[in-house]
Amino acid sequence: MTATECSKDECSGKVRARGLCATHYEQGRREGFAERVRPGPQPQQRPCSKDGCEVPRKSYGLCREHLRQARAAGELAEVYGQCSFAGCGKPNQRAGLCEGHAGQARRGLPLSPLRAREARPDACRMGDGREVLARGLCSSHYAQQQRGEEVRPVKEYAERGVPCAVAECGRPSQSEGLCPTHYRRRLDGDEDWARPIPAKAPSGTGHVDKDGYRLVQHEGRQVREHRLMAAQLLGRPLLDTEQVHHVDGQRARNVVDGPFRLDDRGRLRSGNLEVWSTSQPAGQEVGPKVEWAAELLRLYAPHLLAEGA
Repeated sequence: MTATECSKDECSGKVRARGLCATHYEQGRREGFAERVRPGPQPQQRPCSKDGCEVPRKSYGLCREHLRQARAAGELAEVYGQCSFAGCGKPNQRAGLCEGHAGQARRGLPLSPLRAREARPDACRMGDGREVLARGLCSSHYAQQQRGEEVRPVKEYAERGVPCAVAECGRPSQSEGLCPTHYRRRLDGDEDWARPIPAKAPSGTGHVDKDGYRLVQHEGRQVREHRLMAAQLLGRPLLDTEQVHHVDGQRARNVVDGPFRLDDRGRLRSGNLEVWSTSQPAGQEVGPKVEWAAELLRLYAPHLLAEGA
């Protein structure tokens, strides 16, 4: 097996990387290269110049820790000399220049005094007390500056879960110190957004729809309660020609006081519910009218048929 052949047994494919052919390399990449393959050349890292330190060097021939110690003690300028730029005073890094001026020369820029590094402030310079992210600004104000916006005060958000800011609401807040209902009202521009939220009806009593009728669950679907109660009192489903009205006009007040009864004016009522009929005969001949009249009596006043017999 030559150096150009895959290191896998019984594979003579051309090496792509890590001593493997393309197929075995992709297989090993997916499996995380659990099996050791022929190692390639490793870059040599020179150790720190301090006696007894084997940590790879970072700069000035020193490792990261010894470099930090030398900078703190001011030893770098004594050993390596100072930057040749007038008034700099920083230690020489390359070609008689410090790191900053060497970077300017590398980019082809004219050498100029380096900007003094300011101490990082403890809080945002906008006075909101937040932790500084960059350029003396917190993350919110820095984002405004990066977007090219005017740096303005950041809206304070109340902690989520605390009680709603509306008096006597008591619901947990979700945004800006308000519960979801009050927050949505204010967002929609409702002038009376802080009004109390109606209490939720007890479970099983239904709810009122946008037209003012109460809806309840019946046999797996929602139906209007007043029609359901009328059908139960009549003992049969309502006909297509029957309508149920509320005597006092309050659509959610479905109060009954027993079976439907005909009053002196011929109104079929029970409590606040009244049944109307839109039925009419199919023609003007006497026979169809009589049949229609008899059917109407059987539906709403069978006792009158018995009296007539």
